[in-house]
Amino acid sequence: MASFYLVAALVALLTVGARGFQLSQRGLFWDDLVIPSFYSGFNPVGGQPTSAMGENSPLATPPGVPGVPPADPASAQFAAEQLRSALGKTIPDAHASLPERLFTPYDGHLMPGTSALQLAVSRADPLSWHVPAVLIFGLTIVLAIGWFLVARRAIQWGASPGLALIVYTAACVSPFLSSATGWWSAAINALAWQLAAVGILLVGLRTKNGTVALSIAFTGIQLTALLFTEKALSLVAIIATVTWVRAQVQRQPRLLRATIAPAVLTVAWAAWYLSVAGFHDDSEGFAVTTAVPKALATLVLPGMIGGPWVWDRWHPGSPFADLALGIAVPLFLVIVTGLLYLAWRVLSNSTRSTRRAMRVLAMIVGASFAYLAAVLVVMVRARTSTGTTDLLPRTPHYYADWWTFTLVVVLLGGIALSSRRPSDHPPAIPTGRRFSVAAMFLAISATISTVTWTMTWQDDPTREYLANLRQTVVDPQRAGTLSPLLSQPARIDVLSPLLHPFNSINAIAGVPVATHTTQPKVVDDSGRLVDAGVLRVASNKKGTEPQCGTRITAGKPRVVVLDQPLPFGDWTWEFNAAATQDAQVRISMPNGLQSASEVSKRAVTVPVGTELQTQWVRINGVGGTIALEVQGAEGTSVCLGEGAIGPLLPVQQ
Repeated sequence: MASFYLVAALVALLTVGARGFQLSQRGLFWDDLVIPSFYSGFNPVGGQPTSAMGENSPLATPPGVPGVPPADPASAQFAAEQLRSALGKTIPDAHASLPERLFTPYDGHLMPGTSALQLAVSRADPLSWHVPAVLIFGLTIVLAIGWFLVARRAIQWGASPGLALIVYTAACVSPFLSSATGWWSAAINALAWQLAAVGILLVGLRTKNGTVALSIAFTGIQLTALLFTEKALSLVAIIATVTWVRAQVQRQPRLLRATIAPAVLTVAWAAWYLSVAGFHDDSEGFAVTTAVPKALATLVLPGMIGGPWVWDRWHPGSPFADLALGIAVPLFLVIVTGLLYLAWRVLSNSTRSTRRAMRVLAMIVGASFAYLAAVLVVMVRARTSTGTTDLLPRTPHYYADWWTFTLVVVLLGGIALSSRRPSDHPPAIPTGRRFSVAAMFLAISATISTVTWTMTWQDDPTREYLANLRQTVVDPQRAGTLSPLLSQPARIDVLSPLLHPFNSINAIAGVPVATHTTQPKVVDDSGRLVDAGVLRVASNKKGTEPQCGTRITAGKPRVVVLDQPLPFGDWTWEFNAAATQDAQVRISMPNGLQSASEVSKRAVTVPVGTELQTQWVRINGVGGTIALEVQGAEGTSVCLGEGAIGPLLPVQQ
């Protein structure tokens, strides 16, 4: 057993070292930036948040923010429509409590615990990678210790030390799991599943646990995991397998009753999940199934021996396996041949009957194939769309729980085929040099894959971008010194426009969307907040009234004409105006392409004082006219001067 402990220690060091290197090079990514705003009542069109979460909730907008008036019903409806259109997501109910909102699925994922953790961390340390990295690193250490305890307990139950060592190594250094731990959101989901699997095995292989204790422990572990990821529904398969093996070894069929409560929980949670998940159906989109064969050859099978070693990445997505088919196909044949040889050795060396050994092998292979098929079916069902490419099935984190499940059934199969009785102390059985060499090869191979996977992020601009965004936007916002900020999308290689409206700077930074400002600023490509100005595309025509320009009186809406028609989009208008007394002006862009109600939803309201002032107003619409309506005391009028309309860009541009 000395060699077992030595190799296990080396594997643990490689695992922790690789994870430390990986986390030192990584940062927040994609969903890590979207989820906090998704659950915090973000309003994409200006106005106060659409939620009723309370002022102390994560990322809630403080009341009375300058330039952010309370949203009227029409604009609130427009905000809800904008949110609802984001990748087909079902948004949390605007008036629900925080716990209710957390149980709203995000992009097909039901993970209230994950969302709550991300909200809490985001509120405490916005746009920072430090807390997530420390938590992921710490959980990696806990998981490695957990797998060591599982391997040791499996040996006590009769598994060979060599098999236990291989399973321990493959579980710790799994390239599928390493990919998942490379960003915050995926790491929480994956590690929750992994830790729950370890907990189930430790409980299930504890000889002193009876049926009731097993049932309670299994149900509690699975329920906890379900709060972090809906993938924990599959844990019932591990519960059933470990219980069946234990019942066979101890000849206690009544232990199988311990699976009833977890099975009921699984069915109930699955029914609820399917009723709220809201999978979209895009039969005209790219069929993920066409990419499965290549994914199996270039990722799944190489990943079983620590591969695929070679990656590529397209901004702003995650890395995907890029092993050449000229290498993948021969490797595929070698791995399949090796697996068949191992199966033959198991059958020939089994101390049990050949028939039973074949049954156990069939169970292992069948369970692994069934799980992999389920992963692929869910991927096809949930991800087939016009925005999907053949790269998706070659993204390794989707297979993290399948690979661990396969390792678990292999380990439990080794126990089922053993003739030794359970013991409280590991027997003094040598690990075997071949197993030690194989374990080290696997660990080194997987470490190479983790390092090369991490290196594909070297040219990713997100870390520097978010650091500058925090310094120039988030910190001033928290200090109360940030001027109202108009909506602006993040650079395309940080967040895809497909995530609109959650790809905006305001959503990422937790800053309310302003409809107008007197200090125009934008975030440049480096993530810094800089002075901005309007690049003129059109302007309102100069009025004819002396000392006024164009006069608009309360109760008498007026339409001003632009010198050039504008295509549909978001525009910034240099609104030069003064009023006879304080008033508000409602601004919209009527046109022949939208109904009056659609135009009304996009209207903005701007306060106007008695001193001539330029305000930069964000308007949404199309056409060559702007409608203005003064809201104030009878007789109040507003004088409007000429002003440019166009995109808001950094002054340097």
